[in-house]
Amino acid sequence: MHPILASGPRQALYLASWAPVALLLAVAWSTTSPAVNLGAALVVVAPPAVVHAFVCLSAWYVCRALPLAARSAPRVAAAHAGAGMLAGAVWMLAWEGWTRLLGSHPAFGEPVRDYRAQGAVVFAAGALLFWMSSLFHYLLIAFDASRRAKTRELGFKVMAREAELRALRAQIDPHFLFNSLHSISALTTTDPTGARRMCLLLADFFRSSVRLGAQDEIRTAEELDMARAYLDIERVRFGARLAAEVVEEPGCGPCLIPPLILQPLVENAVRHGIHSRVEGGEVRVTARCDATHRAERPPPADALAADARPAGGRPDRILIRSGSQVDVVPVAAVDYVQARDDYVGIRVRGRELLKQQTLADLAGRLDPRRFVRIHRSFILNVDRLARLELATKHRHVAVLTDGTRLPVSRVGYARLNDLL
Repeated sequence: MHPILASGPRQALYLASWAPVALLLAVAWSTTSPAVNLGAALVVVAPPAVVHAFVCLSAWYVCRALPLAARSAPRVAAAHAGAGMLAGAVWMLAWEGWTRLLGSHPAFGEPVRDYRAQGAVVFAAGALLFWMSSLFHYLLIAFDASRRAKTRELGFKVMAREAELRALRAQIDPHFLFNSLHSISALTTTDPTGARRMCLLLADFFRSSVRLGAQDEIRTAEELDMARAYLDIERVRFGARLAAEVVEEPGCGPCLIPPLILQPLVENAVRHGIHSRVEGGEVRVTARCDATHRAERPPPADALAADARPAGGRPDRILIRSGSQVDVVPVAAVDYVQARDDYVGIRVRGRELLKQQTLADLAGRLDPRRFVRIHRSFILNVDRLARLELATKHRHVAVLTDGTRLPVSRVGYARLNDLL
């Protein structure tokens, strides 16, 4: 709906803005035609002007359908020319109907005769008013788009601020925060030195968590130091009920691991293992490295790809990098592959994974006895093919076992025939 029509006060203000337009038309008419006085001209002009005011609102729909940035200038000009002519015709019908009603009154005989003598001018005035309304609506749409853009920008800023607050809250709001503050409050009267020590430990812990949590990877030694700091804080709270030991075997310190990966485990051990036991218990953390499992940076994707490809044969796995993560997809699990600009979408058990590679390059690496390029945009695993259906005279559709339908070109159909 037009924004003016959606509100009664807006409609009243809009119609009031047409009063000067009707007055200017009446003044121009009475000035150019001495036989027509201003009062009679205003009576003749006002009702058609009210009708034309609502006709000009239709320019909003034309402007929305033909945005200046998305349409060619000749097309926009032709559309508005036709709409202006149509609006002028409606304006003339309004004048004709109203002057017929006034024609029987002797006071309006001369204005009616003069109007019919200047019909072309009246028609041109109606079309010109519609085109001016189109310009106004383009300005209105541009202003509305600018306001919406600012609103979206403010919304994005609010969302970013909320995300920052959530991230900060996740860093400085572990399970033990409130309990630690209560413990500090209790120690201030019984053990001020212990309360001071707990405050310092808590400050050091949060400083380290904020610093290390912003990194992608940290050394195992730093993660173990975080666990020690946390257990030191909890020992002040639990006293003799909590025994803790953190052991780092030689060679583990430099190994890289995700930050704060041990922290939830240690927190849950204290919260669910020690807190509910009257006699308390012991929490032990041991970091050990061996030849089989090492907490270190994974090998590059190229090295993984070389390992995934059997010597002298086709690869039986596809490696897909997503940021710092590498997904290993068995080739046998692939249903089909679809071209997506500079990427390919690999469909696996109803889930699509994107890999930056061309479809032709991937087709050359897959086993042609199992994977067939059935279309310029699709490679099909023939093990997933349930049947072929004739879509048109020269086009077929491949129906997969899960019901998915893929287009098959004539060349792709010939390839399937040769293989099957």
